[in-house]
Amino acid sequence: GPMNKPIQVLLQDEKMHRAQACNLHSALSAALILQPSRMNERALFKSICGLSYGGDVRLRLVENRKVADIVDAQLALLRAIYADPMQAL
Repeated sequence: GPMNKPIQVLLQDEKMHRAQACNLHSALSAALILQPSRMNERALFKSICGLSYGGDVRLRLVENRKVADIVDAQLALLRAIYADPMQAL
């Protein structure tokens, strides 16, 4: 779901922390499966952020930079939140 992109958690508890960690790991795993064996960081993060929009036909009908804009604006934060899941692989 949308937890694969940077989010602001309003209620911090252990259950939410575990759910977010599981979601980040799952999003990273799915994005790695979708990528070729050699990729750059930006392509990986575009694949991760694009998971939320894969079924949205509106984004396929027009040239849309939504995912690229998210990655461009949040690259440092994406690096930070995916650091632990990347180390775990």
